[in-house]
Amino acid sequence: MTPVIGLDLGGTKLAALLVDDERRILHRQWIEHHADGYRAVLDAVVAAVRECDAVSRAGVVGLAVAGPLDHLRERVLAALNLGFADRPLRADLEALLDRRVVLENDANAAAVAEHRLGAGVDARCLVLMTLGTGVGGGIVLDGEVLRGAAGAAAELGHLPVGTDGLVCGCGGTGCLELYVSGTALARRAGGGRTSRQVVADADRGEPRARQLLAEAGEYLGHAVTLLAPVIDPDVVLLGGGLAHAAAPHLLPALRARLDTGWPFREQRGPAEVRLTRCGIDAGALGAAELARAACVSHERSAGVHRRVPLVDLAVGQ
Repeated sequence: MTPVIGLDLGGTKLAALLVDDERRILHRQWIEHHADGYRAVLDAVVAAVRECDAVSRAGVVGLAVAGPLDHLRERVLAALNLGFADRPLRADLEALLDRRVVLENDANAAAVAEHRLGAGVDARCLVLMTLGTGVGGGIVLDGEVLRGAAGAAAELGHLPVGTDGLVCGCGGTGCLELYVSGTALARRAGGGRTSRQVVADADRGEPRARQLLAEAGEYLGHAVTLLAPVIDPDVVLLGGGLAHAAAPHLLPALRARLDTGWPFREQRGPAEVRLTRCGIDAGALGAAELARAACVSHERSAGVHRRVPLVDLAVGQ
């Protein structure tokens, strides 16, 4: 099998990995970009792929994108931090790169990486929550990404956990990311503090900062208990820089909420909570895994088609 490329495209960074069939990383790029608009995004992706091709040409390119996709994984419906919406990104990249391109939401791609290579390799039903500016999510059930009817499943930042009437940009109220994201922590702390400063204050023992992070852990636990009777997860992963930095303050409250609020806990204990392991490569690694799966599927399909004429010939004789 030829190598594959995994790309993770965010609002200001583009990560690229060239990965061989034994999952060895042959080439890595981490590019800060200022792409604003569809044409600029296409140019940035093509340039990253060309650089990987200079090492070894890849057969399939996987691209993880921040933003919702359609259910066919052909169009990016909204990439507002990149300056475009509802464009046929997959088809346009395939035309420019002359090979197959696989698109996926970045949080879903990270969940795939953790399930196959990271902290969730033993999970049957994996839930990933990523804490950053907002809250992202991905669910892998029996080895398959849970995408939903319109491709918008696992938007876990919009689980309704609050009762104080805060209105979210999605149009709902009480959404999880209004309480546990970096933006939310900064807002709740006030005084111009950032989420990083809140974590540093909590590490120094500042009571208000410790309270805010403990409350965030409780909100996360509440969100997981809402998922429990629906998908019955066995492993919950927390990822993102904020989650790892604040883990000593978040995890005790989160686990305590699961211990008391897990449904049917007499029949089965709550899901195990872990931190992610794939780090900043998670989105690109997941995109590479999805590209690899596309390669395998294509090769199997091609093998079937090659055998059919031989069977027909034997029957004809």
